[in-house]
Amino acid sequence: MLSKTIPIGIEFVENETKFQEVRIVPKNGYYKIEVVYKKYIKPELNPDENGELFTAGVDLGVGIFAAIATTSGCGFLIRGNQIKHINKLYNDLIADAKSKLPHGVYTSKKIQALWRRRDAKIKHFMHHASKILVDTLYNGQYRDWE
Repeated sequence: MLSKTIPIGIEFVENETKFQEVRIVPKNGYYKIEVVYKKYIKPELNPDENGELFTAGVDLGVGIFAAIATTSGCGFLIRGNQIKHINKLYNDLIADAKSKLPHGVYTSKKIQALWRRRDAKIKHFMHHASKILVDTLYNGQYRDWE
């Protein structure tokens, strides 16, 4: 169907990776190609000296993006103020851009660009928060990271 080959950079290892589907999803002014696959990973179980496994619970919210508690008695919070600020800022910018459109027109290239920028900033926050969460829990690097 495509006349051009697109490298995806995924190594498929026999008996560990199972290809499922490819989706072409239309977005605001562009198309996104999604490759869906399952990768089988055997989890490492490393119990502590008492034979207990380390576990953590995460409670998601808005003002407090995530509250994390562990079986070792440590807990910490990830604030959601940055996401709230991004939403407020871009909602105001998009509303202002929509108010300048002629009657019967609901979107423009500028509005689509604002949505893409907003989505990129929120995605960056999510990746940053998840990286710090994994680093903190997996490596035991408890630190202040607002």
